[in-house]
Amino acid sequence: MAKSSSTKKVPVFDYAYADSIHTYTFPDAPIPDVHITIEQPAYDRFGRLMATVTAHMGAIEANVTNLDLLNQQRRVDFESVTAQLDGAVPWNVYLQVIVPHLQRWLKAQASPDPHTTPRTWDIFSLADAYLPREPTVELVQGLLPLPSLAIVYGAPGTLKSFLLLDLVMCVAAGQKVRGWLCPLGSSQGMPRMIQQASTLWVDFDNGPRRMHERAAAIGRAYDLPADIPFHYVSMPNPWLDASKPLGLDPLRSAIEQFEAKMIVIDNLLLVKGKLEENSADMGIVMAHLRQLTEEYSCVVVPIHHQRKDQGGAPGVIAGKFTVSVFENSSLLHV
Repeated sequence: MAKSSSTKKVPVFDYAYADSIHTYTFPDAPIPDVHITIEQPAYDRFGRLMATVTAHMGAIEANVTNLDLLNQQRRVDFESVTAQLDGAVPWNVYLQVIVPHLQRWLKAQASPDPHTTPRTWDIFSLADAYLPREPTVELVQGLLPLPSLAIVYGAPGTLKSFLLLDLVMCVAAGQKVRGWLCPLGSSQGMPRMIQQASTLWVDFDNGPRRMHERAAAIGRAYDLPADIPFHYVSMPNPWLDASKPLGLDPLRSAIEQFEAKMIVIDNLLLVKGKLEENSADMGIVMAHLRQLTEEYSCVVVPIHHQRKDQGGAPGVIAGKFTVSVFENSSLLHV
């Protein structure tokens, strides 16, 4: 079961799939037991997403067959059909929320012929390579380009989370980073430049109270206004499972909601699902996170805790509060 992020404008939904029926339940609807079921969703040869859609309010149902879920006007027609249930239920808005989730489900289930080129691939030529492109945008100068996947890695007690939270809030505020992230060998007077962007911190480690206290401490230290685009969630439900294609859907909803360009996940081991930490399968987790960066042109930063029996990674400068950056900005060792 998956749940979307909640705001005043975006309805929360619970999702379940059984017996070939997609069920979206809206627990915060103004009327009890409101849900939408979708049967046999499929794209036709015209690119329409056709399905049988039924709106439910308790024992009352309103059904529409062969509804094109991508057609805005037909969504309005669907709302008029279900108006008999109650005008307080915004059916049209509900459909707009669940259709992207349904599209991702269909994409994940697709199994193209292995003997043909997958239709989802974008094939380029040298002519594409010669086309002019905009300069690479760096959220943090010389460190975090868009899009990219970076890992903060270090032993327990090295203040990884606190230092990274400092960086995230500087990005949200558009404030230069000084001190610990200055280029190695530079003086304190040479800060890294920042591209201001919306940020999102996803905490599975510290809990709401500690996150509130840490965010407040850093915000007050920098005298930051309360309305900077810094957002965080702590111990969310549903949990993330980066080992599965749809396991990151709650994070996708939050990224879309806040238009986040820097996302921190604390920590990596808590979102790996049932995969073994030291197995080659962890590459699946990293691939899903890397794909997320391309999907939203963002920076994703999972925090990884070094165990006591693990040494430093090759090429990394060991030691507390030391930062080493690989050429591809893929690893920070704190």
